[in-house]
Amino acid sequence: MMDFLIIFLLLFIGTSETQADVSNAVPGTRYEVTISSISATTYSSPVSRTVATNVTKPGPPVFLAGERVGSAGILLSWNTPPNPNGRIISYIVKYKEVCPWMQATYTQVRTKPDSLEVLLTNLNPGTTYEIKVAAENSAGIGVFSDPFLFQTAESAPGKVVNLTVEAFNYSAVNLIWYLPRQPNGKITSFKISVKHARSGIVVKDVSIRVEDILTGKLPECNENNESFLWSTTSPSPTLGRVTPPPRTTYLSSMLSQSKISSVWKEPISFVVTHLRPYTTYLFEVSAVTTEAGYIDSTIVRTPESVPEGPPQNCLTGNITGRSFAISWDPPTVVTGKFSYRVELYGPSGRILDNSTKDLKFAFTNLTPFTVYDAYVAAETSAGIGPKSNISVFTPPEAPGAVFDLQVAEVEATEIRITWKKPRQPNGIINQYRVRVLVSETRVILEDTLLIGKDEVQYINPMAPETVSIVESMAGLFEGSAEMSSDLYSLASVIYNSHPRNYFPVRGRAEDQPSTFGTSRNQYITDIAAEQLSYVIRRLVPFTEHMISVSAFTIMGEGPPTVLSVRTLEQVPSSIQVINYKNISSSSILLYWDPPEYPNGKITHYTIYAMELDTNRAFQMTTIDNNFLITGLKKYTRYKMRVAASTTVGESSLSEANDIFVRTPEDEPESSPQDVEVTDVTASEISLKWSPPEKPNGIIVAYEVLYRNVNSLFMKNTSTTNIILRDLKPYSLYNVSVRSYTRFGHGEQLSSVLSVRTSETVPDSAPENITYRNISSGEIELSFFPPSSPNGIIQKYTIYLMKSNGNEERTINTTSLVQNIKGLKKYTQYTIEVSASTLKGEGIRSAPINVLTEEDAPDSPPQDFSVKQLSGVMVKLSWQPPLEPNGIILYYTVYVWDRSSLKTVNVTETSLEFSDLDHNVEYNAYVTASTRFGDGEKRSNIINFRTPEGAPSDPPKDVQYSNLSSSSILLFWTPPSKPNGIIQYYSVYYRNTSGTFIQNFTLHEVNDFDNMTVSAIIDKLAIFSYYTFWVTASTSVGNGNKSSGIVHVYTDQDIPEGVVGNLTYESISSTAVNVSWGPPSQPNGLVFYYVSLSSQQTPRHVRPPLVTYERSMYFDNLDKYTDYILKVTPSTEKGFSDAYTAQLHIRTEEDVPETSPIINTFKNLSSTSVLLSWDPPVKPNGAIISYDLTLQGPSENYSFVTSDNYVILEELSPFTLYSFFAAARTIKGLGPSSVLFFYTDESVPLAPPQNLTLVNYTSDLVWLKWSPSPVPGGIVKIYSLKIHEHETDTIFYKNISGFQTEAKLVGLEPVSTYSISITAFTKVGNGNQFSNVVKFTTQESVPDVVQNIQCMATSWQSASVKWDPPKKANGIITHYTITVERNATNISPQDHMYTFMKLLANTSYVFEIRASTSAGEGNEMTCNVSTLPETVPSVPMNIAFSNVQSTSATLTWMRPDSIFGYFQNYKITTQLRAKKCREWDSEDCVEHQKIQYLYEADLTEETVYGLKKFRWYRFQVAASTNAGYGNASNWISTQTLPGPPDGPPENVHVVATSPFSINISWSEPTVITGPTFYLIDVKSVDSDEFNISLIKSNEENKTIEVKDLEIFTRYSVVITAFTGNISAAYVDGKSSAEIIVTTLESVPKDPPNNMTFQKIPDEVTKFQLTFLPPSQPNGNIQVYQALVYREDDPTAVQIHNLSIIQKTDTSVIAMLEGLKGGHTYNISVYAINSAGAGPKVQMRITMDIKAPARPKTKPTPIYDATGKLLVTSTTITIRMPICYYNDDHGPIKNVQVLVAEAGAQHDGNVTKWYDAYFNKPRPYFTNEGFPNPPCTEGKAKFSGSEEIYIIGADRACMIPGNEDKICNGPLKPKKQYLFKFRATNIMGQFTDSDYSDPVKTLSEGLSERTVEIILSVTLCILSIILLGTAVFAFARIRQKQKEGGTYSPRDAEIIDTKFKLDQLITVADLELKDERLTRLLSYRKSIK
Repeated sequence: MMDFLIIFLLLFIGTSETQADVSNAVPGTRYEVTISSISATTYSSPVSRTVATNVTKPGPPVFLAGERVGSAGILLSWNTPPNPNGRIISYIVKYKEVCPWMQATYTQVRTKPDSLEVLLTNLNPGTTYEIKVAAENSAGIGVFSDPFLFQTAESAPGKVVNLTVEAFNYSAVNLIWYLPRQPNGKITSFKISVKHARSGIVVKDVSIRVEDILTGKLPECNENNESFLWSTTSPSPTLGRVTPPPRTTYLSSMLSQSKISSVWKEPISFVVTHLRPYTTYLFEVSAVTTEAGYIDSTIVRTPESVPEGPPQNCLTGNITGRSFAISWDPPTVVTGKFSYRVELYGPSGRILDNSTKDLKFAFTNLTPFTVYDAYVAAETSAGIGPKSNISVFTPPEAPGAVFDLQVAEVEATEIRITWKKPRQPNGIINQYRVRVLVSETRVILEDTLLIGKDEVQYINPMAPETVSIVESMAGLFEGSAEMSSDLYSLASVIYNSHPRNYFPVRGRAEDQPSTFGTSRNQYITDIAAEQLSYVIRRLVPFTEHMISVSAFTIMGEGPPTVLSVRTLEQVPSSIQVINYKNISSSSILLYWDPPEYPNGKITHYTIYAMELDTNRAFQMTTIDNNFLITGLKKYTRYKMRVAASTTVGESSLSEANDIFVRTPEDEPESSPQDVEVTDVTASEISLKWSPPEKPNGIIVAYEVLYRNVNSLFMKNTSTTNIILRDLKPYSLYNVSVRSYTRFGHGEQLSSVLSVRTSETVPDSAPENITYRNISSGEIELSFFPPSSPNGIIQKYTIYLMKSNGNEERTINTTSLVQNIKGLKKYTQYTIEVSASTLKGEGIRSAPINVLTEEDAPDSPPQDFSVKQLSGVMVKLSWQPPLEPNGIILYYTVYVWDRSSLKTVNVTETSLEFSDLDHNVEYNAYVTASTRFGDGEKRSNIINFRTPEGAPSDPPKDVQYSNLSSSSILLFWTPPSKPNGIIQYYSVYYRNTSGTFIQNFTLHEVNDFDNMTVSAIIDKLAIFSYYTFWVTASTSVGNGNKSSGIVHVYTDQDIPEGVVGNLTYESISSTAVNVSWGPPSQPNGLVFYYVSLSSQQTPRHVRPPLVTYERSMYFDNLDKYTDYILKVTPSTEKGFSDAYTAQLHIRTEEDVPETSPIINTFKNLSSTSVLLSWDPPVKPNGAIISYDLTLQGPSENYSFVTSDNYVILEELSPFTLYSFFAAARTIKGLGPSSVLFFYTDESVPLAPPQNLTLVNYTSDLVWLKWSPSPVPGGIVKIYSLKIHEHETDTIFYKNISGFQTEAKLVGLEPVSTYSISITAFTKVGNGNQFSNVVKFTTQESVPDVVQNIQCMATSWQSASVKWDPPKKANGIITHYTITVERNATNISPQDHMYTFMKLLANTSYVFEIRASTSAGEGNEMTCNVSTLPETVPSVPMNIAFSNVQSTSATLTWMRPDSIFGYFQNYKITTQLRAKKCREWDSEDCVEHQKIQYLYEADLTEETVYGLKKFRWYRFQVAASTNAGYGNASNWISTQTLPGPPDGPPENVHVVATSPFSINISWSEPTVITGPTFYLIDVKSVDSDEFNISLIKSNEENKTIEVKDLEIFTRYSVVITAFTGNISAAYVDGKSSAEIIVTTLESVPKDPPNNMTFQKIPDEVTKFQLTFLPPSQPNGNIQVYQALVYREDDPTAVQIHNLSIIQKTDTSVIAMLEGLKGGHTYNISVYAINSAGAGPKVQMRITMDIKAPARPKTKPTPIYDATGKLLVTSTTITIRMPICYYNDDHGPIKNVQVLVAEAGAQHDGNVTKWYDAYFNKPRPYFTNEGFPNPPCTEGKAKFSGSEEIYIIGADRACMIPGNEDKICNGPLKPKKQYLFKFRATNIMGQFTDSDYSDPVKTLSEGLSERTVEIILSVTLCILSIILLGTAVFAFARIRQKQKEGGTYSPRDAEIIDTKFKLDQLITVADLELKDERLTRLLSYRKSIK
């Protein structure tokens, strides 16, 4: 039903209108339209239609309202849109938060159409939201309503952000936080609560208003959008306190933005004071709106402060003589975490300064009997508090050891000792104890107490009653502190009773009486003396005594100091008992009993010996009572005797006790002599010799050793001659002889005698005969000499003959390599070689076959002829060459004319050639090629010409150039193959009017250099489009070949007529738009020159612009300016000035573009100025007034004037002002000029402020001040007024005006000054002075002391004197004397000081300074030198106390006098050379060693590092700083023998046979005594063999061990030792263990239990299982198999078995390299390094399976130029040489399968006829041929027998051959694939892979022709592209030269057209290039 009825009456009288538009229809409404036609008399029948208007999107809802629902909800309502434009289906409500944070996205809610309200929940309290509502109908969602702002109800705010605490000091902190992220309303205050963290007690609870602590305006959300829209994002959850993160803001007002942003980023702080130090507090902060918000809290502890009081209740405890402890309580008030500073002071000052956290501290390492002061102070991190102190007196203890106990005099029965009192007396010394005992027996000889003379008068502290008191107290209080207290009390009673007599008395011991009486057990002396002495008597002579001295206090006895002393010696008694023992044949061990009465220390024994045979006498010394005498002669008699010695002398010799010795028999010491040859033959040598010079016993046998290259032989005899038999001919034998006693041969071999046996003829022929081809007529023959030459080879004979026996040559040579020349090319020869010695020629070698190398043919093909067939086809034929020199692989036919050369490779002797051109004369010849080429031998050349024909190609490179607007010049290139004489050219051209043709004969065209032809075409239409093409015709015709089409545009001309309707429109004050119409006669593509010039400056004309449009927009014009516009139409042919149109233009007025120019500024006074200016440079209209503004520090003024100057008055002096001036037109106000200026200066109106005293010293003061608040100008200087009170003097000091502080120097110490300051400008100071400061300078260091004097008082002391300084500069506190960086402070009353304990003969510099409280003054110095030292006396009684093999211990007595500081003892040790018997000369000193001893009281030293069994001597000298005194006398001794220092060297063990080894070695580097060798040989892998042999050092150091096991490991160790053999392994030195293995022997038995097993699907190998030989006699290196076929027993092969698995009991191996279908006899054996063992036999027959698949594809044949040997019907391929092998079994035949591309996968193999004429399928080309043999080097193509031609049999076309396997011709231009099939004797076959596709040639154009056509096409396309680019570039350059530019629109059109042309050309070129690439790729693929 329609809602409205609207009637329109449309009257269209006399018109044909059939349409009416109806507007103002309601969207989404159905209407019914009725149409009737009205004539003059009636209405026609109406026609009605129902129409529904389209639904459009609805308008926005109206009257949005909201109601708060709680603090997080809004009930939103609205009214329906006034324009729903259809049916409302839903409402969309979207909202976002805008205050306090601006959300980026809206939240959207959809409601039903019948509900006009919605409840929005989950909102934030106190937050303003922006809400929009839109209606939705079927057309979509309509426009959203205007934003509606509504705020939710407030609630408790969230937590404040980043609450932190900063501690100001120990009693105040600063709380810092930021506003809550969710304020949830207006924050009115903050609540702060402070509590104790542990107890929770509230300390403070305050509420602060926001206004009191927040500087900015607090953000407040309401429903006014001007108050909160400042942010787009929520605050960062980690706002920093110092640098909060930036936030992007959008404010309606920049002022509100900065304020609110700063408030959110501003930290809020509050200071909490009156807190306790070092206390933990909990701080809670919350924001408050209408209610308190959430609490944020933090905990902090206040810092520490300095302790307020000292530690309490200091107590002592655990007091001992060396330690005590103190304890205390903490200070009353806790101000931090206490630690305690503990200090200890003793008599010498501060001893210890330490810290502890405990409430106690123990002092240790103290001195007994001493008063100490201890101080304790509490300490925190803030500092140290007051101290508590306590004093302690340590009790006495037992004293320390006495000091410097020495022997003063030593006799045989008495000793005098001296000592000094203990360095640590630990109390008062009351007596000493002296005890003497024998060191060896520990028997006490004396025990004496030394007491003082006062002991009879006073209490004895060691009386029994006193001791009992002490012991009872010690027992009661042991280990407790009370014991120390009571002992201290006891000590106090005793010491206080007699204080004077028990404290040490200073003085020298020499000044006091030494003794007062003698007693055995008591000795009265001066106990208080510093040094004491005592004489000990009735001692045992030459006995070691121990003397100990100890001191006593009342607390007991101290530790003793022990001194060992030996009394003097006597001469010993004689030796009574002497014995000996034979050690070896050259050494004996002599031993004896010591003397009955040694009477001292036996220093050494002397052995006297005599050789009875020669009466040669010699002697030896030793310190032991035994001696090993070595180096004696073997089997010789000697007489010997022994004497003992002390330091006093030697005992008497005992002649009655002489003993007689004979050395035993031994091995010979020399070899047999004069070994010589008596006779030599080819197999025998006769020898004779003489006995050895030193047999060392009876010779029982001789052994002859003779060795050749491979073997060693031995033969024994008892005589001195022998005949060696069974020797090898012409072999060198090394012969030596050795002799045997009953102890062996001693390894004494005679010198080697080399003997060579005689020659014979060779027993074998030359070996390993090989050859290589040098050239086709020369070979290089090489061979090895015979294995048994039996002499010197004199020559080799080579026998050479042809295989057919026609030729034979004999060549003699001495070289193993022989070049044989003059051989016939590619010919078979046979060669044999023999060797000859002087005895004759040996046997010949087995013959070898030699084939000489191929070469290029030596003659060309014969009978070359040509036959014309039809058209351009000819047949060329020839005969093979007479001397091919190899296999002719192919023939090459060369056919050429003047412009081209064609070559074709064929394998036949004829060729049908069709790839020729018409009407061309050709030449041809043919060559034959082997694999070495054609030898440059060619046939005779023949000539022939082809008949004429139509052109093969059209004219090319057709181009044109415009001659005028109606004519062109057309030029082209003649056909490259006209195939005759061109009669005429035809030019065809076409436009919209039709097609036209013009013929041009050769006389009517222009010919340029016979390369380019041209013709003129005229009467063409101006500026029109044509297409042209050209043909060429011979007498036969044009061949239907036409050139490519050329697109031609005739040229343009200049236009005629001016442009029409030239008008302009003002766009702005700087832009106009100009438009015009085209000229009446454009005559081409019209463009326009448009120029615009200013009327005021006609000379400055803008360059004309070029455009193809008919309108132009000009901007950037000058405002309010007159311009002249000119427009001239033009084409590319030019324009005419007569057709230029002109238009006058004026731009609109605007506000001034520049500011006025301020040109004058003048100060009239310090309070007024004059300013003037010029109008703006660009006023852009008429200036009507100037707006002026003046800004100062405290006032701003604005005013308007029409003048160009102004006077400003009543300004402030020397004040910075800003002056702004702007011009105004009717359009408004322009920019302002700014001038900053200062008013003139005046005097300061106020003085500098706050002059303060920073610091001052004795001569300096540091002042600071603030500048004047009203300086009145620039302060140039500050002047300080200084008043010195003592002299009442005033002076001034000027300071730079830029400074506000000054340091004044040069003041007098301890003086009073007053200072004030004033400031000066350039005008003056106005007599303004600051406040006055007053101070007195401090003390200074004093001047130098006066009249200093220094004087040496002894060699250890000096005194210094001086007078006080002339000017003290204060009170002298002390004097400081510094010497060698050690300072000593002297009382100010003293002016002299003596220094003790200085160094002797040393210069000292004494520096003296006086000091006040300010410090030390400058020093005065004086120099003095102490007296020099002297050298000490000689050390006494030097002797040996102990001698070992590597060390000697010396003892001596201290020198009598040492006048100076003792430095060291120098002990000199000298080693006597082995060649010397006495210390005769310096040459006898082999080595000298010096060592030092730096303690004067140490008189014993051991010298280490001595060599064993060598003579040394020693002496001792003492030194002071003055040098060394005289040295003691030399004393000598020999070190004892000792174990070897190193093992035997150069130990070599060699296996000489499978049953023996040879061992050799050399002696150790150093001989440390009589040396023997223990040789241990034992088996490594078992305990079956273990022997030990002994040899002395004098014996031969080689040995041979026999009767060993074959191939067995033995270890050999040689140990060098001295002395008894029982200690050899303990003290001896052993060589490194050497493992040696005896030599191998061939395996004794074959592999056992041999079985075999065939492997499935394997016919070339099988598996063997067997046991290893039971006696391998070595390492089995390999198992080998001797294999021969039963059908060919001569073909014997040796194979190594491949081991698969090997254990100790079985071996699994694989035998490979067999061939299927054959029966083999196999022998298996084991091989070690000695050779092969016995064999085991077996027999096996291998299975057969299909041949193995070839690894490569079949390949076609290429000629020498790299082209395929392929024709239109044949393909030449390579035979399957080395494709198939007969490893899987004998191959019966090989067939060739051929298939067209795409048909190779057809499984049905057919015949050639069926595949050629019917359906393409694979077919066989032959019945099969034998598998070609594969020999070395046949992998490459080499001859015609290796090729196969597919399609060579043309007889297949003959009827009747349809069902035969036939090698018929192939199809032209077809792709073929081929493969091979091999079939074995079992009928099993294997196919190879198909070859790559090969395409046969076509019968039409050759490949060369196709390449030429494609190349020419590519060149033409390149020229067209280049021409297009040049043309476009030329057009642009032409426009630029003409001075015009294209409009942006024209330039874009031209650029787009040019790019389109480029793209079209490139696309066309790429398409053609792609076709060319595809063609070339295809050609490459078929090659």
